[in-house]
Amino acid sequence: MLGAIGSVTAGSLFPPSFTRGTGPVNAAPQQNTLQNASSPSKINTTGELTDAEKAQVEELKKIDREVRAHEQAHKNVGGQYAGSISYEYQVGPDGQRYAVGGEVPIDVSPVEGDPEATVRKMEIVIAAALAPAEPSAQDRAVAAQARNIKNQAQAEIPSQAEELQQADEEETSNIVLDIQEFINGEDVSAQNALIGSNAYQTQGQQQKPDPVITSILSLIG
Repeated sequence: MLGAIGSVTAGSLFPPSFTRGTGPVNAAPQQNTLQNASSPSKINTTGELTDAEKAQVEELKKIDREVRAHEQAHKNVGGQYAGSISYEYQVGPDGQRYAVGGEVPIDVSPVEGDPEATVRKMEIVIAAALAPAEPSAQDRAVAAQARNIKNQAQAEIPSQAEELQQADEEETSNIVLDIQEFINGEDVSAQNALIGSNAYQTQGQQQKPDPVITSILSLIG
């Protein structure tokens, strides 16, 4: 499943992208309407920009720097999980294109069958989403999505630990049976009993030996 992180202009949102809306810059400050990011501003063909047009160009340059820094922050932190940056542009009155929006696709899918790897991956996704100096509401939404996936994966990890513990207990139980059968003179070879004894002693280096098994081993030793 793919999400997108970025600074996308108003009117360009598509879930689950996270956005940082800037909106195209208008040369006339008293006009508050938003234009489409791909629509050009009125280009001055006389060769000399008016004061209002110069102000618009400066504002476009500022937005261009902010948008590129924002997207690059996502990209740098997202690493292998982040795709290529794509930008939306507005043409200024000077005829130049300026980035006013963008996005970075990022993989927010869990790692199948490996909750621990999923946790590590989602930590990177969360960091990537919140990497810019001013994460947008959509940036935070994707971070929250990754955090939920991380929490679900963490809930699965104790289950795996319990399965390993159960397997260890079953192995220990089998060792005890082998030793008891050897002591009782039943049809179990001394070699198998010795292997069982050594196996448990090896386990005992990593966990506290059971007192019952310790007593049985002392009889053999």
